[in-house]
Amino acid sequence: MVQMVIDTEELAVESYLSVKVHIEAEVLTAEKARRKANVWLLMNVGNLLGAENPELIFSDSHLHWRVDVILTSPTRGRIEQVGRLWLDAVTGNIVSSALSPLCLSVPTNFLTGKPTRDTSFW
Repeated sequence: MVQMVIDTEELAVESYLSVKVHIEAEVLTAEKARRKANVWLLMNVGNLLGAENPELIFSDSHLHWRVDVILTSPTRGRIEQVGRLWLDAVTGNIVSSALSPLCLSVPTNFLTGKPTRDTSFW
C-alpha cells in the first residue's frame, strides 16, 4: 500500500494541486524493517515489546520505515501500542523513537525488589 498525506489547511478552496512524485531507491522490505526494529527493542529496551505495522514514509527528503511499538505479555498477549520507531529505509538504523515511559521501566522497591505500582495488567 502506498499512502500520501497532504495537509490542506494552507490551500485555498479554489486552488488546484499538482503533485508529481518519482522516487527511486533500494530499501529494506517491510518485514526486514520490522525484524530490525524488534532486535533493537530487545537489545535496548526489553523483551516484552514488539514492532508491528511498518509504513514507508517519505519526509525531509528521506525514506523511513515507521513501526508501531506494542507492549505484550506472556499471559495476556498484545496489550497496547506504547510508541513508534523510525528506521532509515536503506540501512535499517534507528533514526528516532517515541516510546512511552511505561515501556522503559517499572519502578521497584529497593528493599523488596517488588514493583512500586500495580503491574497486574502485564
